[in-house]
Amino acid sequence: MDVRELQPDEYGRVCHLFGDHEVDRAMIHSILECHSPGRVWADDGTHPEAAIVRHPVGDCYVAGKSDRQTVATLVAAGPGRAGLADHGKLVLTPGSPQLEQTIRCLWPQVGRVEWMGLSFDREGFEVARRSFGRLGEAVTIERIDQRLARRADRELGTTIEQVWGSVERFVTQGFGFCMTEGRQLVSACWSYAIGAGLGEIDITTAASFRGQGRATATCIVYIQHCLTNGLLPIWNCRKDNPASAAVARKLGFRPSLRFAQLLMQCADIV
Repeated sequence: MDVRELQPDEYGRVCHLFGDHEVDRAMIHSILECHSPGRVWADDGTHPEAAIVRHPVGDCYVAGKSDRQTVATLVAAGPGRAGLADHGKLVLTPGSPQLEQTIRCLWPQVGRVEWMGLSFDREGFEVARRSFGRLGEAVTIERIDQRLARRADRELGTTIEQVWGSVERFVTQGFGFCMTEGRQLVSACWSYAIGAGLGEIDITTAASFRGQGRATATCIVYIQHCLTNGLLPIWNCRKDNPASAAVARKLGFRPSLRFAQLLMQCADIV
């Protein structure tokens, strides 16, 4: 098997492999549709039967054939080497139970992080939107431009530039909204990924403003923008982050999927 890294104009060759990949569809297709930067490896450049999509933050999504030889070669020759060069760690999200079983058999030392996917419920959102009160005259919510993107990364610790490759790419391919109160940057809700008709939400709120409805208000504006532009908002969070799940539920999202990320050292692979 000759593992090959595909070029962006070749990404369409592996889309069929991720058609049933329920986990992080926005992130996967954000790369395959060339909205976000990323890397793609396949077991064959012309007629691939297995592939890995790697997100800029290091998350890798595996799909296709699940036999041991294919998975071992693909992981080692693709993101295994890239991860070793980048940070020495690899995060794999398998697209099927069979793939997870193969990965765990190949690398028994792999760690596991539990995640929860929440699906959007329009009726629940409308109830939340109508019942939400005003936050005060000093509060403003505006669309994130390049200046606000840099401020959010610097002051709130968001990762807009890392995820999108540049703030310039973010403002043309993605979108988001910031809440300010006076001169204070309070909250930022932005598209972590846009793909397959989905807009994945990332929300960060300054510590001193948490628990006051700031995140909810900023998310409402983001969600309304998604719906106006034909995007379905989605929400993912780690199982050990109940605060994020609580905000999602308040906005009408409902738990619909549980999945795992598998963590390993690249030195154990290549």
